[in-house]
Amino acid sequence: GCTALSDPVDVTKTASIQITLYVPSLHAAPGESVRIPIRLASQNNIAALSPRDFTAELRFNKSLLFPTGSTPLGSIQGGERVIPFSGSYSDNQTPLSEMTFTAMLGDSDRTALRLVNFVWSDPKAGVVAIDGSFLLDICREGGDRLFLEGARFGVTAHPNPFNASTVI
Repeated sequence: GCTALSDPVDVTKTASIQITLYVPSLHAAPGESVRIPIRLASQNNIAALSPRDFTAELRFNKSLLFPTGSTPLGSIQGGERVIPFSGSYSDNQTPLSEMTFTAMLGDSDRTALRLVNFVWSDPKAGVVAIDGSFLLDICREGGDRLFLEGARFGVTAHPNPFNASTVI
């Protein structure tokens, strides 16, 4: 028979940690409170995650949602509000994190809820983030009624010049 020799090969395999997170699709009317949860969709070997701390950012159209409660204000970058957040995962924790906002009449009726820069403190963990969306419930009769920051609103008043009684 045949024989062969090789250098030693390490056959131990490090368990891969793959975690999929998502932000749901939500809707609300202007003035309503909106809770945006960050949820685990799936996890492979999350028990091996150590430590279990994370940092991330949530990005969306700045004109549609305003942070309330303990949700940080974040910063404005272009037309987006960027909310940095962090936390620590514990077994069976759901949601992973949650933020509260007030829905506002903005310059659009919808925005993507983008989960970006999500990083676990354990470098072995891989992350897949699935974006969500927010839809503002608005009256569409006669066309969408939105608020354009910096736009001018013109009205004609009668009679002109004004007197004690004016009709707009």
